[in-house]
Formats: sequence, structure tokens, C-alpha cells
Amino acid sequence: MRRGVVFIALVVLVCVDLCVVQTVAEERDTPVVRLHSFAKPFLKGHGSIRFWNFGGSTVVSDDYIRLTPSTPSRTGNIWNVAKVEAIDWEVTLEYKIHGGGRVGADGFAFWYAETPSTQGPAFGSKETWSGLMISFDTYDNDGKRNNPYVSIIMNDESKVYNPATDGQDIQTGGCQSFFRNTAKNPKARIRYEGEQQTLSVWMDTSHDDRWTQCVELHEIKLPTGYYFGLSATTGALADNHDVYSFQMRDLSPRKRAVEPQPPSQPEVVSIKAAEVSGASKLSFRELVDRAKLSLTEPVPTFPSAPKDIPEQLALEMLTTTFSLQFEHIDTLMSSLVAGQQNLNAASLPKSTLSNSLVALSKRLSTSAVPHQQAIDSLMKHVAEVEKTTSMITDKLHAQDATLTHIQSAAHHLSSATESLHNQISSTADTTVNKFFNSTSFGPWLTIMALQVAVLFGVFTWKKFQQDKATKLM
Repeated sequence: MRRGVVFIALVVLVCVDLCVVQTVAEERDTPVVRLHSFAKPFLKGHGSIRFWNFGGSTVVSDDYIRLTPSTPSRTGNIWNVAKVEAIDWEVTLEYKIHGGGRVGADGFAFWYAETPSTQGPAFGSKETWSGLMISFDTYDNDGKRNNPYVSIIMNDESKVYNPATDGQDIQTGGCQSFFRNTAKNPKARIRYEGEQQTLSVWMDTSHDDRWTQCVELHEIKLPTGYYFGLSATTGALADNHDVYSFQMRDLSPRKRAVEPQPPSQPEVVSIKAAEVSGASKLSFRELVDRAKLSLTEPVPTFPSAPKDIPEQLALEMLTTTFSLQFEHIDTLMSSLVAGQQNLNAASLPKSTLSNSLVALSKRLSTSAVPHQQAIDSLMKHVAEVEKTTSMITDKLHAQDATLTHIQSAAHHLSSATESLHNQISSTADTTVNKFFNSTSFGPWLTIMALQVAVLFGVFTWKKFQQDKATKLM
């Protein structure tokens, strides 16, 4: 009986290890989608890094993004600027929650929401939202003594998050996990499989790639076209909430949503020469038709800067948008070059692919119109910034000239003061020398010495007479 129990335990451990190895292998083989990811080194801007905007108390260092410092009553957030079009995706977070106290507060949250949120009581975001929130809660508000706790909450804007209950009244699932003040940076993995409508959360609190499943939920439906985000908050107690990396992977990049939506990251249309040379006419035409089909996709849309934000932040967002549009043009150019190379490598008649290349060239020239408008708008902002910079430079030059004039005047004043001091010293020395070297000074000094001697003698004689009279009495 005992041997059977031991055998079953060994089988379970082997299965767990195999699951871990399989998960790590999948992570290694699936590329990171950089449009929805960040890691050091960070390309910093004013209130943003590449493809991400942040607000509140969030600051970017060389190694990590700090959502909140260990200071009471702070909130911070960071949101992706591009919509997620993947059906099956996985996000791996490396983070660190640490502070000097035995108990910290309050934690941070991972978001997959319809709209980027403003500040609010739900870990620094609004208390109502549409989408998914996964909170990493460090403070025991509800008194159940189960913190640190990972909580999963689905919402369609009909539920209100209440910090006093840690959201337990609207929670979909969760688990306890000791991720605060760890020796190494803990990691979390959120995995969503759209076709199976399955959401799972895995934790690695020792940073050794031995993942423990926190929860697996079924019948979870998350639409495409939502935004990734992170937010954190502190209360009367406080912790540092640091995020080192956010890595998103598209687990099924060839799948498309049921309803066609503009892609966030255009797919490069290419036909490999090996496939062309080894295929029949029918398979080659199928490849050509596939390329033609990709040409019917709409030009990707990119988020624009709101009108009520500072001009500098609008310029940063416009620069990011221009970068995305440039990447789109670059992918179209890559497709055109790849098509030409495949056409040259193919042994089949060139007429079968020439129409596709012509259509691709037309689409490239057509998509250049909105991009040229974005370039013109960007250049307009750049000209305004250059004008403002020129004005500031002129003012700095004027202030520098004034400072130079003040320094020159101070130098002249110092020189004049030193000259006056030298003249006074010289005059005093001359006067003293003249006084002591005067020819009339000698007789006067002799007379004064004789007067002192006479007075001393008279005083001594009177003193002698008084002492003598005292002795006779």
C-alpha cells in the first residue's frame, strides 16, 4: 500500500515537471509581440515609452518601471496604445513588490480592458470597467487573513469594485500567493485561449521557472480589440511596485477573429522560393490568391492623441503613431520585395504573380496619403517646437550677456576697492614715519620724560615723610 502511494506521488511530480518543461518550451518557441510588450532598455519619452503611455506617480528607470514609490496615497498606471487582435495570447510579467514594513499596501492590477482607465479606487483605476482585471493584492482589507492574494474579476461595467471587501463579492476566482518581499523577482503568467474560452494564471515566486497554477477558469469570453494595462496604488501603508518586463505572445498568430478588425501589427505577405519551386501550378495559384486576399485588408488604424492633453505629450504620442505607420509602410515594402524575389525564383510564368505585385504597389501608394498627412502634422509640431526652442535660446543668450556684464562690473569694483585700500595703507604709513622722524619731536620727548621723573620723585619723597611720621608716633 505504501509503495503504491509513493509510486502515485512520483507520477504526479513527473507530470508536474513535464508541464513546467512544456510551458517553458512554448514560451521559448513563441516570439514576443513587441507592439504589446516592454523590457529594458526603455526608450523613454515625456510620459511614455515606446507603444505605452503612463501617468500618475509612474516613473521609468534604467532597469524597471516603478508604478508607485513606497509613499502613502500614491497611484500610477501604464497602458498600451495598441489594441490586441490576437485570439489566443499569453502575458508574462516580471515584477517586484517590496517595502520596509511587515505589512504593505495595496498592490497592483493587470488589465485587459475595453478602454484605458483613469485614476480610481480599483488599484489606481476606475471601479467599473469592461474586461478583465487580475489584482495582486497585498493588504487584507476584508479581514480574511489570506493576503497576499491573486484575484480574477470579470466585469461588463455592471459591477463596482469595493476596496473594503477586496472585491470578493464580485470575484470570479483566485488564490493565495506569497509574492511580496521575495528574494528574487517573482513572475506571473496570464494565458487566454479564445476558442476554448479558458483563462489560467500561473505563479513563479522564486524566479526559477517552476510554475504553480493559481487558477484555471472556463467559459471566459474576452473580445479582441481591448487594451493591456497595469496600475498600482498605496494607502496609509505603502510599498514599491516595480515592473521589470511585460512580454506578450500571440499563441495562434495565423488565426483571425470572426469579425474582421484592423490589425494592430500588419502581417508581411511573403511566398518562399522553396515553396514556389516545389509546388504545382494549382498550389502556386493558391499562394497567389492568398496574397491577393491579404491585399483586401484595410489599412491599420492607430490611436490619435486626445485634444485635452499637453502639447509636448501630444507630440510624443504623434511620434509613436508615426513610428507605427512607418512600420506598416516598411512591411508593405518588404512584401513587395519578397514578391519580386519569389517571381524571379519561380519557374512558372511571371504573369501569374504580376497582378498581385501591381495591386500591392497601388496599395502602397494609396496608404502613403494618410502617412504623408501624419508626416506633415508631425513636421508642423516640430517647427513649433523649434520656434519655441529658438526663443528660449535667445533669452538664455541675453541672460548670459547680462551675467557677463555683472561679472565684469564686480571685477572692476573689486579692483577699485583693492586700490583704495592700498592708498589708505600707504598714507597711514607715511604719516607715522613723518611723525617719528620729525626734528621737533626729540625735545618734546625729553621734556615729557623729565616731567615724569619729577612727579615720581615728589611722590616718593611724600611717601617717605608719611612713613617716618608714622614711626615716630
